[in-house]
Amino acid sequence: MGSRVHYILEQILVDMYGTYKEVREPIFVCDESQISKGDNMISAGKEFIDIMHERGAVLLDTEMVLGDIELGYTGQPDKMWLMLNKNNELGIVISDWKGLPLDTIILTDSGWKTMGTLNLSDKVYDKDGVLVNIKNISQVKNKKCLKIIFDNKEEVISDFEHRWLVFTVINGVKIERVMTTQEIKDCNDNINRKDNRKILKIENAKPLNNAHIDLPIDPYVLGIWLGDGHKIDSKVTQANIKVWEEIKRRGYEIGNDISAGGSGIATTRTIFNMYSQLNKLNLLFNKHVPDIYLLASYEQRLDLLRGLMDADGYYNKTRNRFSVTTTREFQVDFSIKIMASLGLKTTVVKYNKKLNDKIFKCFNIEFSTTDFNPFLSRNQDIISTIKTNKRTYRTIVSVEEVESVPTKCIEVDSPSSTFLFSRSLIVTHNTNKPKNFESHWYTVPMLDPFQDYPDTALSHYFIQLPLYVRLLLSMLKGSKYDDIKFFGGIVVLLKEDGNFVEYRIPKDIYTKVFEIDIKQKIKRLK
Repeated sequence: MGSRVHYILEQILVDMYGTYKEVREPIFVCDESQISKGDNMISAGKEFIDIMHERGAVLLDTEMVLGDIELGYTGQPDKMWLMLNKNNELGIVISDWKGLPLDTIILTDSGWKTMGTLNLSDKVYDKDGVLVNIKNISQVKNKKCLKIIFDNKEEVISDFEHRWLVFTVINGVKIERVMTTQEIKDCNDNINRKDNRKILKIENAKPLNNAHIDLPIDPYVLGIWLGDGHKIDSKVTQANIKVWEEIKRRGYEIGNDISAGGSGIATTRTIFNMYSQLNKLNLLFNKHVPDIYLLASYEQRLDLLRGLMDADGYYNKTRNRFSVTTTREFQVDFSIKIMASLGLKTTVVKYNKKLNDKIFKCFNIEFSTTDFNPFLSRNQDIISTIKTNKRTYRTIVSVEEVESVPTKCIEVDSPSSTFLFSRSLIVTHNTNKPKNFESHWYTVPMLDPFQDYPDTALSHYFIQLPLYVRLLLSMLKGSKYDDIKFFGGIVVLLKEDGNFVEYRIPKDIYTKVFEIDIKQKIKRLK
């Protein structure tokens, strides 16, 4: 949405001043809600442009590419304006608006979406597997980011202030608390890993609590096809006669064996009246789990898993773990999604296997459970006994700082204030309210010489905009505009209700920016 808003507003400015340059169209996909909200933000942007004209400002350029060898950095500001002050001096005003999409995936009541495409009409799942409403969606944040690594080798990235519902166990008592990613890192860096009482954990989500729905293909049969089916049609190659009997018991007709012995002891048969449904679900040449199956009931999703396990699964009695083995990364993806929807914690083990002098990359998607037998047509004699409950939570192994990425959060109306994210449906805690431009109890001051200002996105913009202007002024040295002045900068928050808010850059901030030895700062960062 932000990309679309940016593009259209820049195009309006270019057209308004005569098409003196081409505005490159970014790639964006927006739903109806985002288009509507974006149109309101565009209206707010137009109003801001009109006000700048009323103030006597004239656009110098939009998306101006700046760079200066002497200063040693580059930039590309949204808008530079020229205007005269009351003393008839020519000066520059800079303004900026922002919008960034995010790619964190979230399972909603209408299927998978990204954090950047969520809207207030979506419902998401909380830690109890219940669909809950989204109350607020934060603005995009550009903060310090940290990576959490769990004991099953999963990794997630969040900004340092994002909150998590974690727990420890002391003397057999489970103690829950909400901690930011930074607090988790500080705690994790200062504990003895041998003292299990202090190690932080995140509990698995409960199975998704959905009602039974009509599905186009029986979930067990689809699971069999996902594991052993031919990607081009509705044929399946399978050695277990009980699987064929189960498919027929579910109302399907199957054809005669057409393998001509080419499949060893297995037979290859066509499952009739399934090809058209595979085609409608876009599954041919594209094996995946359609969203509708993850939104189905617990029993239907368990049937789906059992079909997959009867096709490609096995039970390791020594390790007391179930596993799906595959050489296909897309099968890893949909297997994790099925298992997570049933409340299972998965571990993916990667290894190489040599066959006929060729090396194949293989994956085992492993899990443990005593809640059910994940097989249906075989392994019915399994008695799973697990001594520890590590399968019910993820242990935080380490937290490390990584390169910053744009982040966002949502507030939900769940009693636990939690929601689920990623393909493995990890539990996380929501934000209290939109907070991109605000200070909170956990907000720290910025570094010298800006220590009098909180470390918020707004403060970062206050520094960023004068840096752009300093580039331009440096580039103009020796020209007839050598004495041009900087009058100030405006950060413009475009709101979805069609209004905007102006944040003027404090004079002491841009004075400090103009005095900083940029090259020394860059050298320190390196």
